[in-house]
Amino acid sequence: MPTSVTFTDPDSLKLTTTGVLVLTGEADQKIAFITNPGTASQSETFLSLLAPSGAPITGNPDDTIFPNASDGYFFIADTGGNTVYRITATGLAPGSVYIDVGDEFGILDTTTGIVTPIFTGVSPHGADFVAFSQSVPEPGTLSLILAGILLFGAFFTVKRRMSSLSCRIC
Repeated sequence: MPTSVTFTDPDSLKLTTTGVLVLTGEADQKIAFITNPGTASQSETFLSLLAPSGAPITGNPDDTIFPNASDGYFFIADTGGNTVYRITATGLAPGSVYIDVGDEFGILDTTTGIVTPIFTGVSPHGADFVAFSQSVPEPGTLSLILAGILLFGAFFTVKRRMSSLSCRIC
C-alpha cells in the first residue's frame, strides 16, 4: 500500500534508467526513491544527503541525474554566473548518480548518502546528461572541404552544360 510522506520543499522529479521515480526534497536535503509508483507494490526509501565528512550537506540539492551511458556530457546551468557548463564525462559506472547541491555538482553514493564534489564554485540549478550517441557531432574540417569541392565541381558542370546548350541554340 502506498505511503504518504511530506517533503517541505519538493523540487525535481526524475525517472531513473530502471523506472524508479526519484523526488528531491530541496530544503529537506533528502531524496525519495519510489519503486513501482502508483501500484499496489509501491515502496519508498529515503536517503539523507551528507557531505564527504559524513555531516549534513551545506546547501540545497536541486537536480539528480542518472546517466544512461558510460560516456557523454553533463550540462549544468549556473544561475549565479548566467552560464551553462558542458562537462565531458567518460567511463561512468553503470547505475551512477549525480546531483547538484549548493555550490557544487557531485557524485552521490546511494548507499551512504555522501555527495562527493566533482565541479565546484558555481551555483548550479538545473542539470542533465546527454550520451555521446545522442549528441550531434560538429562537422569536421575535412567534411567541409570535401563538400566545398563537390559544390565547386557541380557548379562548373552545370555551367559547362549551360554554355554547350546555348551554342546549340545559336
